[in-house]
Amino acid sequence: MANVPWSLASHINDVISSKGGHQLSLARTSTTTVELNLTSLPEELIIAVMEFAEWSDILRLRCCCKVMHSTSRARSIWVALLHRYYLTVFPRPFLLPKPLEHCTSSELEVLITGWFRDVRDFSNEISPPQTSTLQMNSAEHRKLGTIPGGRFMLYSAYQGSVYYQDPQSIPNTPPTMLIRSPFHETLTKRAVIMNFSFEPLLPRNSGFLSLEALEDQWFPRSLNLVLTWNDYGNTYRKVEETVIEVWTLLPQVVCGELVGYLSKRLSSFNEDPYGQMISCAILGDKVAYGMSGNRGDDDPAVVVVNWAGLTRGSFPGHRIYFSIFPTKDLTLLPDDRIMVVYSLYVQIWKLGQGTPSSSLPPSKRQRAPFLDPAWKESFEHPIRFRSCTSTPFFIRNSVRIVIPTVGGLYGIVLPCFAKGSGGDRPIEVVHLVQGQYTLADSDKMQWYGYRKGASVFHRRLALQYSWPDDLQTPFAGIAHPIPDQYKAWISPHFYFNESLNCIQSLDDYTSKYHVVSLNQPVN
Repeated sequence: MANVPWSLASHINDVISSKGGHQLSLARTSTTTVELNLTSLPEELIIAVMEFAEWSDILRLRCCCKVMHSTSRARSIWVALLHRYYLTVFPRPFLLPKPLEHCTSSELEVLITGWFRDVRDFSNEISPPQTSTLQMNSAEHRKLGTIPGGRFMLYSAYQGSVYYQDPQSIPNTPPTMLIRSPFHETLTKRAVIMNFSFEPLLPRNSGFLSLEALEDQWFPRSLNLVLTWNDYGNTYRKVEETVIEVWTLLPQVVCGELVGYLSKRLSSFNEDPYGQMISCAILGDKVAYGMSGNRGDDDPAVVVVNWAGLTRGSFPGHRIYFSIFPTKDLTLLPDDRIMVVYSLYVQIWKLGQGTPSSSLPPSKRQRAPFLDPAWKESFEHPIRFRSCTSTPFFIRNSVRIVIPTVGGLYGIVLPCFAKGSGGDRPIEVVHLVQGQYTLADSDKMQWYGYRKGASVFHRRLALQYSWPDDLQTPFAGIAHPIPDQYKAWISPHFYFNESLNCIQSLDDYTSKYHVVSLNQPVN
């Protein structure tokens, strides 16, 4: 006799009545379960019932008998869960390792259950990681981050070219050039300084919510990114040339497996070498970049341009200027907004607040007073935020941004695509994890997902948290100390894979790649 959660009772009745031919009586018990011999049903009916169950109930039913164990692995059950949880429980991006049509039942189950699983408390036995040795030379390639999804690592070379590598490839291969720097053949005495930023995997406007296929959201057909290069030539601290390019990465799927990416340049243009280009961002057909200004000229700016149709050697004909201090943490957001994170506060402007479109380069533009933001939030403790150590998430018509500080972990809830005459909902700031934690202040020592993250700066911590409007019962955030025994396995260059509930880490000195599971060991 299989005990079925009472929440499934109405669905069981619906399924049985729709299929016809089976009459069963459902009686509620004191333990809010329905005693029902599911094994008396045809297998297709059992699967149809399970498609309405919660993931945890499916795993419990699997333990009842061989029939339930077998039917619980049906692919349609886990595809149904993916559709039901997406944008209600799972935020966007929620990425699959390959197109949905090629994902097996077991692969979907691992991703879905792994996303829900708690971070272990590390109070019991030590679990050694999976370890491999990569073919890479840290003297030639500097770790940049990962391609969205976390599997492929990115490196930069001396001249600013971008390489990528798949740690899962067998046999292991060295980094492959992905994006060629415009200064690749230039022999300079100083390295070319390069910045890059992937386009956030968010709906650009309300129309995208209905037009984009779900399969393209789970496995994007292309990934856009913006890169900026400053060439210093032979003169220290003086920029000789600034180049900005937009590229797209196209996934290559062979026999149902993602094997790599091809790259295609979409736009390339120059900008007035007005000091150092310290940050960049992209969303849709717009790119933004922060320029420090020349030495002694206290007039920095953030510039927004439309990148479409620009070619190498040309300069933007239309620029929108923001007279604000740029930082390395610059993000373009839906509803035509731009966010800058400072050491003690976060500010958001609307693109309409910028100057009228101008053809003048940054060094010759008309000076303007510094611009007050449309929204500002000050924090009592210093912010330890780097835009490449987290990603904006979209769920329930709002963008979520995780902000780490010395006083714990915060979250910003930014409503989008407001409809009706009720006006915009206010931006909210929530405390995700409270406590005096010295979270990392480096872009390579921390990573935060929607509900789990890690920091390996002063103390190694695995964090777990929830948002107030989550459909599951919200809980107070927790921080589990990671024992010193893991020190050799979790290096500063790591990625937190929230769906697989693990930390993927690369040691530059030994070229060792570790995958540390955060699941509780099975006794």
